[in-house]
Amino acid sequence: MGTSPPRRAKKFWPKGHDAEPDLRRAIDVIPQLVWSAFPDGAVEFCNQPWLEYTGLTAEQAQGWGWKAAIHPEDLDELVATWRRVLAEGVPGEAEARMRKADGSFRWFLIRAMPQRDHQGRIARWYGTNTDIDERKRAEQALSLANDRLGLAMEASASVGWDSEVKSGRDVWFGDLQTIFGIPSDTYPGSVEEFIRYVHPDDRQQVSEALVDARQYRKLYAAEFRIVRPDGTVRWLVARGKFYYAANGDPERMLGISLDITERKRAEETLSVTSDRLRLALEAGGAGGWEWDIKSGRNLWFGKAHALVGMTPEAYSGSIQEFWDRVHAEDRVRLHDAVENAKQNNTEFNEEFRVMWPDGTVHWLRSQGRYFYAASGEPERMLGISVDITERKRAEEAFRQSELRYKEVFDNTSDCIFLLDVTCDGRFKFAGFNPAEEEAVGFSNTAVSGRFVEDVAGEKVAKGVIANYRRCVEVGTLISYEEELNLPIGRRYFHTNLIPVRDAAGRIHRIVGVARDTTERKRSLEALRASEERLRLAIQTGRMYAFEWNAATDVIVRSGECANILNWTDDPTHDTGRRFVARVHPEDRKPYTATETGPTPENPTYQTTYRVLRPDSSVIWLEESGRAFFDGQGKMLRTIGMTVDVTDRKRIEEALLRKGAELAEAQRLAGVGSWQWDARTDTVLWSEELYRLVGRDPKLPAPSYKEQPSFFTAESWGRLQRAVEDALQTGTSYQLDMEIVRSDFTTKWAIARGEPLRDEGGRIIGLRGTVQDITERKRAEEALSGLSGKLIEAQEQERTRIARDLHDDIGQRLALLAIDLEQIKENLPNSAENARSHVEELRKRMVEISTDVQALSHELHSPKLDYLGLVAAMRSFCKEFGEQQKVEVDFIHADIPDTVPQEISLCLFRVLQESLHNAVKHSGVRHFEVELRGASDAIHLTMRDLGLGFDPEGAMKGRGLGLTSMQERLKVVNGELSINSQPKRGTTIHARVPLISGTSSVRAAG
Repeated sequence: MGTSPPRRAKKFWPKGHDAEPDLRRAIDVIPQLVWSAFPDGAVEFCNQPWLEYTGLTAEQAQGWGWKAAIHPEDLDELVATWRRVLAEGVPGEAEARMRKADGSFRWFLIRAMPQRDHQGRIARWYGTNTDIDERKRAEQALSLANDRLGLAMEASASVGWDSEVKSGRDVWFGDLQTIFGIPSDTYPGSVEEFIRYVHPDDRQQVSEALVDARQYRKLYAAEFRIVRPDGTVRWLVARGKFYYAANGDPERMLGISLDITERKRAEETLSVTSDRLRLALEAGGAGGWEWDIKSGRNLWFGKAHALVGMTPEAYSGSIQEFWDRVHAEDRVRLHDAVENAKQNNTEFNEEFRVMWPDGTVHWLRSQGRYFYAASGEPERMLGISVDITERKRAEEAFRQSELRYKEVFDNTSDCIFLLDVTCDGRFKFAGFNPAEEEAVGFSNTAVSGRFVEDVAGEKVAKGVIANYRRCVEVGTLISYEEELNLPIGRRYFHTNLIPVRDAAGRIHRIVGVARDTTERKRSLEALRASEERLRLAIQTGRMYAFEWNAATDVIVRSGECANILNWTDDPTHDTGRRFVARVHPEDRKPYTATETGPTPENPTYQTTYRVLRPDSSVIWLEESGRAFFDGQGKMLRTIGMTVDVTDRKRIEEALLRKGAELAEAQRLAGVGSWQWDARTDTVLWSEELYRLVGRDPKLPAPSYKEQPSFFTAESWGRLQRAVEDALQTGTSYQLDMEIVRSDFTTKWAIARGEPLRDEGGRIIGLRGTVQDITERKRAEEALSGLSGKLIEAQEQERTRIARDLHDDIGQRLALLAIDLEQIKENLPNSAENARSHVEELRKRMVEISTDVQALSHELHSPKLDYLGLVAAMRSFCKEFGEQQKVEVDFIHADIPDTVPQEISLCLFRVLQESLHNAVKHSGVRHFEVELRGASDAIHLTMRDLGLGFDPEGAMKGRGLGLTSMQERLKVVNGELSINSQPKRGTTIHARVPLISGTSSVRAAG
C-alpha cells in the first residue's frame, strides 16, 4: 500500500501566538500515544511519547510511514480496518501490536475520531494508542486456561457447576454426556435436579457435606454415586466453594466433579495391587536440596524430608542433620565424593544409605553440583535425591533374573513363542515354552530355526503369517482372536504379538503370548445352550413373567402361565385381589406382606407360596420381583418372574424326611457327623455327636480351638497331627480316639476326616464322622488280656524248649561229636574208609548241633536277657544274614541303657517275624533295620525294596505273621504301621511307648 504525497502540515491548534507551543507541550506529556491524520488517512502528527516508544522520527511517522511500527502479522488487518473507518466516516478502533524502540512488541488499543467542519465534512482525524499489553496477556492466559480446563474436563470425564444460591439456578458444564448422560456441554440445572441424580444411599451424606461447607465456610468435598437415566451408576468426587456477600450470606457456589468410576472399580477389585502401586509411587518420590555454603543453611524441598524419615517441622535446616542420617559405613565414601565434586568442579552423583529414626535403612541416589563465585570459591550446592531402595532390591533380584525368567517361561500357563523376522520379511520360529508345546502339539526342538510355513503347513501358516506381518507394519502390540486346526485338534487362542527392535530400530523379533481360550469358547457355547434351555423351559410352561399395576391392581402374565396355573378362565389377565383369593389360606398373610414390602431403598423381593387350582390340587410357586416408585416413594408397578417349584418342594420335603431318617440311623449306629470351615473356625455337629460327647444341643458346636477339652491329651495330639496333615496334603485320616465327656466319663470312638474343598479345589476345611466304639474297645481289651496270657504261655513254653535244646539235646549232641572224634583217632591206619565215614558223621553232628543252637536262640535269645536289646538285635541280624545268605544292615541310635523286658522281647519278636516274612516274600537280598529311641518311645523300622504287597489284603488273609505282630504290640500299647505297594518295596514301623502299662513281664514275647 502506498502513502499520501508529502504535504505541508496544516495547523490544528487554537488561534493565538502562544497557544500552539503550550498545547503541543501538553500533548507531548500525555502518557498516551496521540496522533492526527488528514481526511484521506495520512498521518499528520504524532506526539512525543508516540515517537519515543516507536523510535521513529516525526518525518518517518508521517503519511503512511507509521506502518513500520506495526507488527507484520497485524498490519494487513489494521490497514483494512483503517480504510473501512475512513470510508464510513465513523469512529473506529482496532487492536494491534506496536514495535518498541528496543525491538519488542506490545499490544495497543488504537482509537480514531473524525473532526468535522461547519459543513459536516471531515477536516481531520484524531487518535490515541492505549497500551493494553497486560490485558491482552491476561486474556490470552485466561483463554489458554479455559481451553486447558475444557480439554482437561473432557479428558478426565469431569463436570463443573456455577450455582446461584438465592435463585437456585445452576449452570452445569463439562463432559455432561459421560457423567449424567446429558448430550450437551452446558445445561441449566438446579440443586434439586442434581440431588435426584445422586444415588439414594448417598443423598444424605452429599446434603450434609453441602450444609457443612456452607455453614462453616469451608471447602465442599464428597465422594458419591449418581444414577444416570439409563440406570447405570457412576462414582464422582466433588470439590466446591461457597462465595459470600458483604452481609455474610452465601451468594454463589463454584465446583467441579470428576468421574472416578474406574478408580472405584479398581479399588474394589484390585485393592492389593492398588496398595502396591501406591507404595511404589510413594517410593519413587524425589526430593531436592540447596546448600548455602557460607551460611551453612541447607534448604530441603519436595520429598527430601520423607527420604530420610523426617518431617518438615522436625528439620532445623542444618547440614549436620543430613550427615547424621547417612549410614556410618557410607559417610567417608560420600564425603570424598562431595569433596571431589567441589575440588574438580564436576557433577556429584552417588548412591548411599540413610538410617531412618525407626532404625530402617533406605538407599538414596543423589545428583548435584557446586556453583562458584567469580573468585572461584564455591557458594552453594544444588541437587536432587531419589529413593532407590526398591531399585537396589531389584538389582539384587536381577542377579537371579535369568533363572526366574526361565522358571516363568517354563511354568506359565500362557503359551509363549518367539519368532525371528528375517531381512526378506519371513518368520522363523526361535522357541516355544512348555505350555505352547502342549497347546500346539509341536516340541521346541522340532520347530526352532524352521520357517512358520514349513512347520504349520500352508493353510494354517497363511492366516498366522498375515497377523505377523500386520504386527511388523504397525510396529506396536496387536491383539486378536484366532482359531487353529492343530495336530491335537481345533483350538482357540487370544494372541498378543509384541514387536522387538534391534539397535537400529528394525523389528527383528516378535514375542507372542497366547492364551488358550478353547475352554472359554466351550463355556460360552454351553452358556448359549443353557440360555436356549431356559427359553425352552419358559415355553414349556415351568415359569412365566408378570407385571402388576399398583394403581389399577391389574396383573398381566405371559402365556406360559396357563400350563402352570391350569385355571378355567384366562390367567394372563387378572387382578391382585382375585389372585390373593387363590393363594393357600396359610400363605395369604405372608404373601401380602411380601408384595407390599418393597421400598425405594430395597425394591426387590422373593417369596414362596402355595396356590389352589380349580381341581383342588396345590402347586408351589416362587416369585421374584422388583418394584418401581415415583419421586415421592409411591409404588407404581412391579415386574418379575414366577417359577413352578412344586417338584422342588416335594424333593425338599423328601430330603427333610431323609434327614430325619439319617439322624435316627446315626442315633442307632452311634455315629455323629461334623463339618469344619478352617477359614472362620466354624464347626457344625449332628445331633448324635452332641449326645456322644454329652454336650447340650442348645449350645453352639465348639470351635476347633475349643476341641482339646473333649479328648485326652494323647488322643488330641494324634488328632491335631492328622488334621494338620489333611489340610496340607489333602489326605483322609481314621483314628481311635478317647473322648472326655462333659461329666468326665470317657468313651472310645473312631474319628474319620476328609478334606473339604471349594469350587476351585482349594482345601477350606474338613468333614467327617465320629463313631462310638466303647463296647468294642472293652471287648478288645478283654481279648487283649487273653491274648497276652496266651502269648505269655507261649513264651514260657518257648523258653522251656530253648533251654532243653540248649542244655540237654545240645550237650548230648556235643558229647556224641566228641565220641566220634575219639573213634576216628583210635581206628587203625588200615581202616581208612571207616575213618572217612566217621569224619562225615562228625561233621553232620556238628551242623545239627549248630542248627539246634540257632533254633534255641530263635526260640529264646539269652543275649536279650544278659546283653540287652541292641546287642541281641545286632547278633540276630548277623546270624540271620549268614544263615539265609542275605545282607542285613542294622543301625541304632539313642536307645536307653535299660529297656523294660516286655518291650525288648516284643520288639525282638517283631524283628524276627518281619525279617522272616521279608526273606520269604520280598524277592530281594538286602534289608535295612533301624532301632531308634525317642523321649517317650522306641521305634523299630524294617525296610526293603522288594516286590511289596497289599497290607489290607494281607491282614484279611489267613497268615498269622502280621496278626501276631499286632497282637504282641497291643499288649505293650504299641502301634504297627505298614507302608507297602506292589513292586515298590515295604516299610514296617513299630512304635512302643516306654511306659507300656502292662503288668505281665513276659506277655510281649
